Amino acid sequence: MRLRTLAILVVASLLEIACGESSTPGGAGQMSVTVTPHAATLTPGGTATFSASVTGAAAGQSTAVTWSVQESGGGGVDASGKYTAPGAPGIFHVIATSAADAAKKDSATVTVASPSVPSVTTSVLPDGTVGSSYSATLSAVGGNPPYAWAVTAGALPAGLSLALSTGAISGTPTAAGTSSFTVRLTDSASHTASAGLGITVSLPSPVDQSILPAMYQTAWDPGIPGGIPGDNDPARPATVWLPAGNPYNGYSVNPALTGTANAAAFTSAFQAGINSAGAAATPTSRKIVLLKAGTYFVNPQVYPGSASDQIGIYVKVDNVTIRGEGADTTRLAANGTINNYGTVVLFGHRVGRSDADFAVQNVTADAMKGARTLQVANASAYVAGDVITIDHLDGAPVANGAAMINGGYIWFYDGQYFKRQPTYGWSGPSTGAPGIGNVVDLPSANSAAQNAVPSWRSTMQETEITAINGNVLTIRDPLNIDFPLSTSPQVWRTVPLNTSSIPVGNRWSGIENIAVAGGNNLWGFPGGTVAFSYMAYAWAKNIEADGEKWSNPANPAHPGKYGYNMASAGAIAASSATPTRTGPRTRIPAGRRTGSWSASVPRPRWWRTTSPSTTTSPSR
Repeated sequence: MRLRTLAILVVASLLEIACGESSTPGGAGQMSVTVTPHAATLTPGGTATFSASVTGAAAGQSTAVTWSVQESGGGGVDASGKYTAPGAPGIFHVIATSAADAAKKDSATVTVASPSVPSVTTSVLPDGTVGSSYSATLSAVGGNPPYAWAVTAGALPAGLSLALSTGAISGTPTAAGTSSFTVRLTDSASHTASAGLGITVSLPSPVDQSILPAMYQTAWDPGIPGGIPGDNDPARPATVWLPAGNPYNGYSVNPALTGTANAAAFTSAFQAGINSAGAAATPTSRKIVLLKAGTYFVNPQVYPGSASDQIGIYVKVDNVTIRGEGADTTRLAANGTINNYGTVVLFGHRVGRSDADFAVQNVTADAMKGARTLQVANASAYVAGDVITIDHLDGAPVANGAAMINGGYIWFYDGQYFKRQPTYGWSGPSTGAPGIGNVVDLPSANSAAQNAVPSWRSTMQETEITAINGNVLTIRDPLNIDFPLSTSPQVWRTVPLNTSSIPVGNRWSGIENIAVAGGNNLWGFPGGTVAFSYMAYAWAKNIEADGEKWSNPANPAHPGKYGYNMASAGAIAASSATPTRTGPRTRIPAGRRTGSWSASVPRPRWWRTTSPSTTTSPSR
């Protein structure tokens, strides 16, 4: 009986204690502490302020907290919750403890990491057009945003400005040209990164492009980056090449070799000088073959590698400039008929030995207008600096009046020039397409358009590879039209970076301050007075192309010519200017750069177009 009474008393006492706690809502037993924020990331020495809230305190209990850092050497925190990170990286915990009950606490996790180095990720900026609004935004990664941007060297094109807080470049360009500049970003931790960039601004297209689909209506003026290089160009300086001992007082060829009687001696000496200058030239030491004022005559030569095809002077070397003392005082004239090739001065035309030299690759992902990358099946044959062509099938024809026109927007009535051929040749690597056959009238032309041309390729663009990542090529110029997979696009090497090891193309050569007369185009190619074929970064400056024939009285300095004056094929960023005189004499002055050009003379009878030449590669 006594044991039962004791048990009842004990239970009653426990009940009394439990009822006593529950009778005080909000008692100390329900107190909690919450730290905000619960996590933070800082750099060494960085700071962050935390706050703590205490809930569930009993009446009269303190809601204050004390602050501490759990790890020794993990930084410090003051009474207000402001935490200062240590000088070394690590993970630490900031703790808030209730002043009323030390068992009640909460913590925040702080990650202290060394700052990443910022870098500018923008490598290429889009081109602009005079009078059209421009917008592009610089981008960066790493460091500690926000970033502040600045231009530290060079200048943006006139009319454009940089928003220092966002990196946005905007405005309306007011002048054509290429502007090179350096941008620098500074992050919140005062770390900096810089990048060199450029923007090319072109004049609006003077051609009415309304006949073209919208995709083809584009202003494109790639030109030579930075313009035609001067003799004191910081990257590509040039000096006059002189024979040993400087026997001609600063000139590269004997000035006495003027006149028709000296044509053979001049041709030999001039060609030898060009070849020797090419052997001595490098990208950082260009050579000039300088002629004194006078009229020099060029005899036909057999083109290297050919049994009988004739040429005047050929420039199959890099980094060489032919220069006279002015188009009104220095003249090269063909001494008679130059058969087949026909050109008085031919640059390049190194067209390889087989398909292998062009390294043709299929494009494996859609490459659309504006893109600056191309994905190919295998990029191992290419290097940054190679000039490449991307093209696609001409595709099925559609009726345009009585004519059937393929997707290339060029109609060839009785010829097949300036397209890749079924087999390897001067027009590029083979396509395996059917031959066009003998086109003699509209029905046979339409038959070719339906049965052969769909597998031919005349729509193309040339540009330079600036970077390679796996099988993805980054290119210098944005694509001007679409190259979708449905059109079977291909890429092929047109002018390699190293022309000495691959027999295709040449680079950085030009002709300046001289008149060139004569030349023929006897249905061969290239023809004309001056021609550029498979050239990258080539130019004609202050050139007069003279096709006049003076016969009453006869004047050998004006021998006349057959065919067009000046032309380019497979030439990227050939620079010239709008001709100021057309017809049989054409003057090419210094001035605006164009992507590729020919003089304003009648086209050969076999070249018929249904639209401006902006539809096809401006280089072919």
